[in-house]
Amino acid sequence: MSALRLTRPSANGQAHNGNGNGAVDAPARPDPRRTTTARPTTQLAARVGLWALVGLGALGGLVGLLRPAAEPTVSDAGSSADDIVPPETAGFAEVAVTTWVEAQGDDADSALGPLYAQDPSTNAGDTGRRRVAGDATTIGARQVQDDYWAVTVAVPVEEAVDGGWQDAGTWYAEVGIARSDGDLVAVAEPALVPAPVEPADAPRPAGDSLVIPSQDDEEMANTVQGFLSALLANSGDVSRYLAPDVEILPITPAPFTEVALQRWDVTPVDDGEARVRALARARSAGGVPRTLSYELGLAERAGRWEVTSLSGAPTIDADEGAPSSAGTVQSSTTTTAPTTTSVSIASEPGA
Repeated sequence: MSALRLTRPSANGQAHNGNGNGAVDAPARPDPRRTTTARPTTQLAARVGLWALVGLGALGGLVGLLRPAAEPTVSDAGSSADDIVPPETAGFAEVAVTTWVEAQGDDADSALGPLYAQDPSTNAGDTGRRRVAGDATTIGARQVQDDYWAVTVAVPVEEAVDGGWQDAGTWYAEVGIARSDGDLVAVAEPALVPAPVEPADAPRPAGDSLVIPSQDDEEMANTVQGFLSALLANSGDVSRYLAPDVEILPITPAPFTEVALQRWDVTPVDDGEARVRALARARSAGGVPRTLSYELGLAERAGRWEVTSLSGAPTIDADEGAPSSAGTVQSSTTTTAPTTTSVSIASEPGA
């Protein structure tokens, strides 16, 4: 590959020659036939212009000296790089850990060879005695150095015991994944590490003081109940519970056949508007129950409450773990909106 060659201009504005010896072409001699005598007025104007430029340059330098130095710009592009793992690296770690859990015995080399820089130790007598009973999931990662990450993967494991499979719990395996010559490789066999611990000051959803809706809130409760039933159980038209210009589609196929609003917390956010954290109990056609949590935005219009937003990520309490002190908003509506859905409230989560 040819070396990069830099060309430096000579004194007369011409470039060095390209022979690589550093010689500079001689400046061209002026043609006496093209030389003319400058007029005195022209010379004076040129001198005045030259000194004006010199003065402006000196003034600019003085201003530069008096002006305080600008603060250096610090890029924060890599400030969180240590906590980020590329998606392909996380996926490779999951494959490497899953293969390591299952590939034991005589077939280990062919399975682990393409994934690991060094073949992990295996026991030939353990072939088929352990398996991954579900999906491996990356739950943590840190960047050790450039192109090298420590990735923690959670793996549900089962072991063969007395001719059957027995739950061996969830393994949390940390494995080093490096990028070498553009390819990913596991540096060594994974290490089992402790399970994640609950943070000392975990965020708590606002409105976690869930209560059973009272009869005074029947109108708002009917809206929440009817909306969730239409959303989850195909019971009625979802759009009848929505505010204008709000579009929320029902879940199809419907995963449940019945939905009951259990508890809620209602926080007023503005005049005629409220944020509702709702806990609902749903049941499938096979009778399998499931508790679901939603945060709904509601607005009062024309004598009825309408849904303005839907979220599965509740607002976090601003007090960082302190119970929400928001009370329950009371409906100020005096006209009862027509509805065919009556609120069904389960007294306990297992009901």
